[in-house]
This record gives sequence, structure tokens and C-alpha cells, in this order.
Amino acid sequence: MKLLKILVRHFPPGIGLEYMQNGAIKNKMIDIFQLTEFTNVEELADELMKKERLLTKSTRSSLILTLSRLKSKLKDDVEHKFQLHKTMEHILPITNVRFNKEGSKCLTGSFDRTCKIWNTSTGSLSATLEGHTGVVFDVTFNYPFDDKIISASFDRTAIVWDGETGEKLCTLWGHSEEVVVVQYDPNNHVVATGSMDHSGKIFDLQTGVELWVIEDHDDALVSLEFSSDGNCLLSGSFDSNVFLWDARTHSQVAKFSTHEDSISRCIFNYDTSLIATSSIDRMVKLWDRRFLKECFNMEHSDETAMRWGSQQGLKDKSLHYLVCAHQFEAPCFTNDRMAIDYQWGYRLDQKGATNFHA
Repeated sequence: MKLLKILVRHFPPGIGLEYMQNGAIKNKMIDIFQLTEFTNVEELADELMKKERLLTKSTRSSLILTLSRLKSKLKDDVEHKFQLHKTMEHILPITNVRFNKEGSKCLTGSFDRTCKIWNTSTGSLSATLEGHTGVVFDVTFNYPFDDKIISASFDRTAIVWDGETGEKLCTLWGHSEEVVVVQYDPNNHVVATGSMDHSGKIFDLQTGVELWVIEDHDDALVSLEFSSDGNCLLSGSFDSNVFLWDARTHSQVAKFSTHEDSISRCIFNYDTSLIATSSIDRMVKLWDRRFLKECFNMEHSDETAMRWGSQQGLKDKSLHYLVCAHQFEAPCFTNDRMAIDYQWGYRLDQKGATNFHA
């Protein structure tokens, strides 16, 4: 085996190793949850080298530099200044925006059938990705590697692009209606697409070959999410159901079907112990993945959008939270299952849910 690159994952702290084995390029992630702003990176580097044979003496200096950069990101720069950039490069409305891991690039999709890459420091256009014949509805980088881009279009295809040059690498075919969502797995091996034709398709990222199909939904498949290890996949649909899949065996593990209207989003927390689902029925539900049971729900006054986030807590303990927001409120869940709003929230424990004011 030969190490090719050391990559950084800012949250949760970790590094990725890209290496060559038997002529094939492979990747593995190493979690570094013990990293704090007080960590001695040289000692940590030596500790990692003892556990991982890809990390040798010749890579020690690069490893220390990578860990130092990762450590510096644990504390926000309060002197940082932001700049506002405006552009009129797209001639029709923008459908989606994504940043790469470093925040140095911004990706936009548009009704004008193009996808554009922007330099966030200067606001300048780096590349225009042309090849779709319909609206580009979803775009994303392949986190945490950021060397590829994928776009989903109303032309019933998804396209994989080179993240540096903008060159088209392959086109993913097979859907009979608009493709509305795309998602990479974190191991950089496969990509999943969801469509208005009620199906989801999983493709090999290198060859573009279709590997397996999700056909259990009765309406448009609009949300997809891989677990952090790539072993599980969530699919959410306008049929009000969310399915949990084993990505290794391609089998359905569970069905979450208590929502009363179309699913808008389904996501894992980082360690995949929890699943969050949101719906047009104005409900956000939290599920225990191990026992496949609903452990919390909250009703909003309007449709919701949600994401997992992080913040630095007391004594440098990193907190995970789920942000659920719409026009009127923005509550969130922490990893100790606390829901917080600017005005109210719920704390969950073995005795149940308790209302409190924040």
C-alpha cells in the first residue's frame, strides 16, 4: 500500500487517507475525537502512526502540519471579516447552493441548465459546467474529498464532473422522470440519485454503472442520506415514508411511516444512532436507529427544513445539534437529546419530555 494524500475533515475532527493498493485507489477515515485546542499535535501524530501503518516516518511532517491546521479550526477567529459578493452570471433563478469542505469554493445550480463553480475569496467565476438539457435542480461536492461534483437535472440524468477542471467524467442514466436529489457516500465509492419516477438508483462512482435500485416508494423520492460510514442509506419520499437501507446488502432494514404528508428531509446524526425526519405535515421526528422507535417529535407552525450542526461547548466538548427552521422559529436538538428554541424547548430523558424556557 502507498499513501497518496492526507485529507482533513473539520467536523467531527478526523483525517482521510487516500492510498493505492493493488492498482486501485482506496480511502479510509480516521476519527480524532480527542483533538482539542490544547492537544500536542506531535504526540498525537506519534500515537496515530503507531495505530495506522500507512502513516510512516516519512509522512510525519505532513501529518503534523495537517493536524495543526485541523486544530486551528477548533476555535473561531473572532477577527474574521466577511465580504459580500454579488453576481449576475446565471440568467435564470438559482435552485441550489453548496460549499466545499474548506469553504473556498461555492457551487450553484440553476434553471438556466448550468452549474457554476465560484471562488469564495474573490467572488469570481472559476468554471461553468455545461451538459444538461434541463433545469439543474441539485448539486453537491463529494465530501470530504471535494475532487468531484455531481449535478441532478430535470433532463432525467445526473452528471459527475471533475471538481478542479470542470471536465465531465460520466453521465448517470436510467431514470424515466426528473432527477431531484443526489448524494455521495462518504467513502467516495458510490453515488445515489432520487427521482420523480418514485425510484432511487445507486451507481459506481468510478464507472457510472448502476449497482442497485430503490423501488419501494409510491411517490417521488426527494431525500437521500448516507450514514457517516457509508453502510446505511435513508430514502424519503412524497409518499410520507422514510426507508432505512443496508447499503452493503441492498436490503430494506426499516420503514418509518408515521408522518401524514410528504417527506421534506431525512438525515442521520454523525454516529448514526439517531435519525431525523421532517415533513410537509409540519412535524419533525427523531428516531432511535438501534431500536427503530420514535423517541421525540415536535410540531411547527409551518413546513420545516433541518440539518445537523456543531458548536464548541464548555470544556471543549463538541456538541451535536439538529437545527429545524422555517420563517418563524429555529429550535435545535443537542446530542444529549435536548431541544432548544429562543423561547422554548424540550429536554428528553428516561422519564420522558419536559418543557422548559431557554
